[in-house]
Parts: sequence; C-alpha cells; structure tokens
Amino acid sequence: VCDADRGAAEKIARRFLIPAVYTEIDELVGNEKLDGVVVAVPTAEHAQAAVPSGANHSCWTTHGNPGRPE
Repeated sequence: VCDADRGAAEKIARRFLIPAVYTEIDELVGNEKLDGVVVAVPTAEHAQAAVPSGANHSCWTTHGNPGRPE
C-alpha cells in the first residue's frame, strides 16, 4: 500500500493483510514487483502515480459527481 498519509496506508494494509507500507511511489516501485496498481489520486496526478510502476493500472475518476474531489 502506498499513501502520502502513512497512517491511512497502515490502516488499509492491516485490513487487507498487506505486509508492506510506503509513503513514496519511487520506494514502492523500487522494492516491490507489481502485477498491477490502482490509482486513486486526483486526475492531474494519474500519470505521475501510474507510469513509474511499469505495471498494469486502472484509474477511476469522480467527474460529474458533485461534492467529491476529482
């Protein structure tokens, strides 16, 4: 799990029994062999988050959903 908020990453990791937590994408990519990634960041940051992984990735947006960030 990678999240700028280490506490949030640790919470998700515990919930899904994921052994490693990262706060930097470069650290995650350098230490793990990724089969795929889910990019859950604002639209403007998708490429920055997904491309370095070299893995298959999926991106969702909340376009057209008032009250939720993009």
